[in-house]
Amino acid sequence: MNPAKLDPVESVDFCGACHRTYADAVLSGQAKMGIINVRLQPPYRLEKSKCWGKGDARLTCVACHDPHVELIRSAEFYDAKCLRCHRQDPNAKRTADHPGSACKVGTKACVTCHMPKLEVEGTHAIFTDHFIRIAHQGEPYPE
Repeated sequence: MNPAKLDPVESVDFCGACHRTYADAVLSGQAKMGIINVRLQPPYRLEKSKCWGKGDARLTCVACHDPHVELIRSAEFYDAKCLRCHRQDPNAKRTADHPGSACKVGTKACVTCHMPKLEVEGTHAIFTDHFIRIAHQGEPYPE
């Protein structure tokens, strides 16, 4: 089997074999446990994103992460990956290659606003929330 040939759902579920699938999160009850479910990055949180489910293979785990190298923690590293789908100019028209809206704030360190880091209370562990959205400081954790 070659994971590179999987469609987006199969690809994320492949990662979910170790990191839990969307169904695992729901059936285990972890989907309703508040901020603790931020640990369920690949399937559960990613699949909550607005652009998930449109059949675009650019929104999978391997679109941003190479499983064969150590995780890159620099926010700026991911900018090019965001801009593969999102327009850089707010006045540019949507195209098939760039259907995502342009950010009104900027095109640098996108993940710091759209995939915030959150601390799971009582664990001292910080996770990047893979629910891609416009996140506002101090807003309640979105289930």
